Amino acid sequence: MYFLHLSLTEKFGSVEPYRDAHVEWVKKYVDQGVFLLASAKVNGLGGMIMSKGVDKKELRSIISEDPYFANDLVEYQIIDVDVRMVQPELKLLESV
Repeated sequence: MYFLHLSLTEKFGSVEPYRDAHVEWVKKYVDQGVFLLASAKVNGLGGMIMSKGVDKKELRSIISEDPYFANDLVEYQIIDVDVRMVQPELKLLESV
């Protein structure tokens, strides 16, 4: 599983022209089950995505499709995690 930490490299207003396309990109991968959750940072300067079910190479390819990334407006930090303990209702997040 991966946590993706997104940090804007430009001021918030500069991403606005790409916002709808970015949201559609996120929705596509949420609908496919690749992204388990996606959230904007409260300060508006990036976000977090949780991903499971793809390898890092495929994940990098998916990230390259993000309009924010393609237009050099965001940096991604990919954090590889091995989930060991969860609440019962979150068992799907555990590593096998």
